[in-house]
Amino acid sequence: MKFIKEIEVSDEIIRMQRARLHISQSELGKRTGLKREKIMAIENAKCKKVTEDTLQRLAEAFNLKVEDLLKNEER
Repeated sequence: MKFIKEIEVSDEIIRMQRARLHISQSELGKRTGLKREKIMAIENAKCKKVTEDTLQRLAEAFNLKVEDLLKNEER
């Protein structure tokens, strides 16, 4: 059985980065392959931890390093 590591992401940073790009949650979903509902859950802190794959997709969409999206405690 393989365990999937989940990492705590900063909902505030995700919201700020999406706003910086002037894109909707739906557009970010298209760019990352995630559903809009997942993006909304991350931004509203209903989904506080994400998989490494999801974190990497978000970082690529924002043209940032993965570390830039983490909560301070996770850095």
